[in-house]
Amino acid sequence: MRKILRTLEEYSSLPLRLGLGALFLFTGISKAVGMANAAQMLAGFGFPAAKFFAVLVMVAEIVGGAFLVFGLLTRYAAAWLTIVLLVALFIVHVKSPDLSMYFVIASIGGLLSLVFSGAKKPSLDDWFLID
Repeated sequence: MRKILRTLEEYSSLPLRLGLGALFLFTGISKAVGMANAAQMLAGFGFPAAKFFAVLVMVAEIVGGAFLVFGLLTRYAAAWLTIVLLVALFIVHVKSPDLSMYFVIASIGGLLSLVFSGAKKPSLDDWFLID
């Protein structure tokens, strides 16, 4: 049993990458479809140049999510998305706490796990020997 589990360790970050990657792809695409709403929301939280930051977050979520799904530059994508979520946590969720705040905290934990562990297998990082 132990040998089987050791073999599966190489695939341990796959479910986390796929889940978080899909989540960020969904939220990024949602922002792209409703860009005016995303910019208006950021403006409501006092962001200067809200439209610029809405586009920046949208691109970060779509590209970062895709990179997580494919396991490409995983540590960097996870680090970037962690920064995005930390800003969201302290700017948005701390001011108006609700249940989604805990979802953000859990997502930060998952992203930090990917920063520390990398993509493992199967991934483009493994294929191209990027670590």
